Formats: sequence, C-alpha cells, structure tokens
Amino acid sequence: ILLKEIGKQEKCAVAEKDVDTEIDRILETIKQTDTETRERVSSPEYREYITSSMKNRNVLHLLKTKVVEGYPSTHV
Repeated sequence: ILLKEIGKQEKCAVAEKDVDTEIDRILETIKQTDTETRERVSSPEYREYITSSMKNRNVLHLLKTKVVEGYPSTHV
C-alpha cells in the first residue's frame, strides 16, 4: 500500500508498450504447448498484476535514487 501511495504522489506510471514487452518476454519462456499457462499470462488479471509489479519496481528505483543514493555518506 505504501509503494502504491508513493507511486501516486510521484506520478509513477508504466507505459502500455512496456507492459506488452514484459508479457511478451514472459510468454517467450513458456512452451507453446503449455496453453493453460499462456492463457493465464495473457489474461487481463495477469496484465494488471504485471503493471502493478512494474510500478512498484519504478517506485523502489525512485526511492533508491532519491533517498538511499542522496543520503550523505558521512552518516553511518
């Protein structure tokens, strides 16, 4: 919930094309004969999950950049 709120405040978004690329990458790792898994990965629910995961990853990167890397090294 915290990452979601920070993402909203910082306006962290994920482009649809990036979600498409990620889903395509995942589908490439799944055998063509595994239709059940391929259908699940292609579902709107899974797309929503991937979008959320990618947003969280962006927020974590933002926090790392702004907070961790910006923290003075003199404070140990």
